[in-house]
Amino acid sequence: YQEAREHENLTDEQIDALDRQISRTQNKIQIAQDELVEMGDTIEEINQITKKLTQKEENELIEALIKENHIGYLLQDNKFIYCLQMANKNCNGVINPQFNTVDASRIIPVLNKMSSQILHSDTEHVKRLFQQTKNDYYNMTGSFNDEKWADAMVYNKMKIIKNFWVQPIESENYNSDFDFLLYCLCGGKEENITHIEQWLAYKWMYPNRNANIPNLDIGGYPGGNGKGRFIELLKTIFTHGCVVPAALKELTDGFNASWETAVILYYDEPASNELPEGKLKNATGGEEQRIEKKGIDAYTADRNYNMIFTSNNPNGVIKLAGTGSSGEDRRWSVMTTDKVMVDEIMTAGLDEEGAKVRTNEINNLLKDRAEVGKWLYHLIKKHDTENMNIMRPLHGQDYQKRFEDQKDTVQLVFDAFMPTFTECGIITLDVLTQAIHELTNNTKLSSQQIAKTL
Repeated sequence: YQEAREHENLTDEQIDALDRQISRTQNKIQIAQDELVEMGDTIEEINQITKKLTQKEENELIEALIKENHIGYLLQDNKFIYCLQMANKNCNGVINPQFNTVDASRIIPVLNKMSSQILHSDTEHVKRLFQQTKNDYYNMTGSFNDEKWADAMVYNKMKIIKNFWVQPIESENYNSDFDFLLYCLCGGKEENITHIEQWLAYKWMYPNRNANIPNLDIGGYPGGNGKGRFIELLKTIFTHGCVVPAALKELTDGFNASWETAVILYYDEPASNELPEGKLKNATGGEEQRIEKKGIDAYTADRNYNMIFTSNNPNGVIKLAGTGSSGEDRRWSVMTTDKVMVDEIMTAGLDEEGAKVRTNEINNLLKDRAEVGKWLYHLIKKHDTENMNIMRPLHGQDYQKRFEDQKDTVQLVFDAFMPTFTECGIITLDVLTQAIHELTNNTKLSSQQIAKTL
């Protein structure tokens, strides 16, 4: 084509036609060259995957995979268990560790996927390798109780998943938007803000003390106070698998497999009469829990969680008994808020659209593990969490008001009468009878019967 183009007797039209043909040919050559280059890369990848490693090299590769993916062999079940970070590794905020078990006969394909290699070891060799490296276990559990479970005997999910929690990052500064979130969440009350900061830092540092950490009941009207965003912040700190939404059916003997690795159970907008008092007491009072999974017999596991109730009801969810920190109310910290995030931002000078943009920026901040780590470091240092021996419930201004607001008519009447009764040292039988009729909704009881009973 090039020689023909240079011929002296060609017309301009013929030269243009040859130029077009030369251009098409050059394009085809470039495409072919690109395909050859790509084929070379593919062949190199295939050679890398199919390259047969020596037995020593394979053993070293499997040992590295054990550490990286927390793989254990469960002797009694003849299964392998592992924990993978399933979220996009390029994502700055989300960490999503997931536990999976696989039958021993399927472990080689799993190891192939993890290593991007084709291993030539068989299943029995892999089992022996796990026994030699002491990564074989009798059973598995999820617990922070180091004294109860020996590391050499039990595969402990909680010790593994804790490695994925946000770690404090030493820094002199942190983003003040965290303070703004707590200001709205806590109704602007300093005692509430201090308690939430201490509660969060203490829960992170001493997850094994959950039986002595109060549960939270946060109510607020009209909503938009940051309660949902606070839960998202907890998911960033403790991972999604440890901050679990709960439901009534799980509390009342339903399947509750997700509770085993939960460090926080949260109920969003439950009705106060929806939660059976006895079941709730059992769920928050002991150090163990009953786990039920589909197709598996129920078993007992250590309780790692504390509960958080959030609602738009200013009277919260939990019915208070007025027993203070020594009675059943010792299990609950109570706070109420009326601070709406958008309104508070607009007060600072932004319009509604700008305020919504700011709240979205705050929401993104709560998913930034580096920024959250700086804030967490600040909380631990501010409250000297390392030297905190106990986390007491918050029974402050909001607790007292809510207890009064939750009283029914009979309680209010008795409150009005009690000073007189106390002063007189006596309650007349007629008044007592009427009170019992009201309290028991049983008007058939006569004064004589009540007197005999007393």
